[in-house]
Amino acid sequence: MLQENIAEGQRVESFRLEAESGGAWKEFAKGTTVGFKRLLRFPEVKAPKVRLTIVEARTIPTFSRLGLFKMAASADSLTDRK
Repeated sequence: MLQENIAEGQRVESFRLEAESGGAWKEFAKGTTVGFKRLLRFPEVKAPKVRLTIVEARTIPTFSRLGLFKMAASADSLTDRK
């Protein structure tokens, strides 16, 4: 989840999320605008460090929140366990 400080205007035009693996950074998600709130879904990533890289912005970005969350198992997968 990414959120810009929308009171300052939408500034981000493109970004990428990377995870450190074996001393190298590997992209696991990317997107264009962020605005009030941007939710991204991607396969589970295990890494000691994660970084957000702003690829292009109209002016200096201002973020209000960044969060990484593990999704709960879907209802379908829960009913499959009998």
